[in-house]
Amino acid sequence: MKKKIFLLLLLCNALALAFADKSRFYKNGKVIDTMYVDSEDGLKVRDYPSLKSKRICGLPHRLPVKVVAVGKEETIDGISAPWIEILVPSYEWKSGEPEYGWVFGGYVSSIQPKFKIPSNKAELLKYLTSFPYWNCGDCPAFNLHFSADGKFWCGAFEKGEPTVGTFKASDKDTVIINSAFMGNEVEVNYTVEELNICPLTEYSFKFEGPFFSYHTGSTFYGNYNHDYPYIENLHKEKCIYNNFKNSVYHFEYPYQKEYFEAELLNKFIKAGVSAAGTEYEKNYHDYWDPIMKEHQKKADAME
Repeated sequence: MKKKIFLLLLLCNALALAFADKSRFYKNGKVIDTMYVDSEDGLKVRDYPSLKSKRICGLPHRLPVKVVAVGKEETIDGISAPWIEILVPSYEWKSGEPEYGWVFGGYVSSIQPKFKIPSNKAELLKYLTSFPYWNCGDCPAFNLHFSADGKFWCGAFEKGEPTVGTFKASDKDTVIINSAFMGNEVEVNYTVEELNICPLTEYSFKFEGPFFSYHTGSTFYGNYNHDYPYIENLHKEKCIYNNFKNSVYHFEYPYQKEYFEAELLNKFIKAGVSAAGTEYEKNYHDYWDPIMKEHQKKADAME
């Protein structure tokens, strides 16, 4: 009799733990809209909620994912959690139309994992290229641009006389810049300089070095607002280092808002970029609520 009671208690505890884990995917009775990859090794997206199913793509650590439905529970790597149906990131869509897949819920979190300071030159490169422009806090018109293909640009937009060239990360906090000033005459003043990027936070950095001596000590902040075609393409790297949503749905000037509403609003909503807390939240839910309801019905039928 005691043995039966003990086994029953174990079963109840197991069920309680499973329910508690599944409940973390809900808030106020609704599926949490956006969650984050919580695995430094990345996370596989599959075409069916099973380890034996086909791999669709991989997701990097800290990437936000648009949750569509909560599926059946399973224990993997000693972790009991439900499979989660997500919107595949738009840069992986083969046809240009939304695609969906499944990830194991044991490796996603409702809170974005903490930012980690780059520990090698590859991570520093990803950090510097995570914004299209970095604005100088002391002189907002002055900007730095580091491109993923190694191109470098700095200067003030209204001046029309930038410094251009190339750059490379030589270690976790050092950048080598090879550049020339582009004035009204031919290219002059070729320089090769070293910048020490330190200290560095998730959204800003300072540097030491003679190249920008008049800005040494200034803090540079990441900025999305100058180049909308770049923003549209940036969805591939969104939120790996940055709080993408807060930059996308807020505007400094009316013309930016007008352009966004006319050209990009529906694209970002369709791509699953959360509009929570913004004036576009209703647009977002008008689009996604019926889709999620239908997907949840299908997920429930799988159990």
